[in-house]
Amino acid sequence: MPYVRYNPTPAGIGGLIHVDSGVWLCNFLGKLGDCIALESELWAIHVGLEEAWRKDIPRIVVETNSKLAIKHIHKDTLGGSDPRRRL
Repeated sequence: MPYVRYNPTPAGIGGLIHVDSGVWLCNFLGKLGDCIALESELWAIHVGLEEAWRKDIPRIVVETNSKLAIKHIHKDTLGGSDPRRRL
């Protein structure tokens, strides 16, 4: 497992939702308070998915540059634990 140093700092999230052709549908922003980078990456994915579901977008592709977040999501999906649990 990769080493993660616990050093919380003020963080926020943001993202955008677009169709395959690149046409923008909406964006989202949020303030998280103090957390580590992995937490902010996972919260951004979570909030983006909620926003897409609220807008009835049927097919979603999540893009992130965080390999650690992807590993964490795959582990939780395969392990059956609640993805909304605290890290």
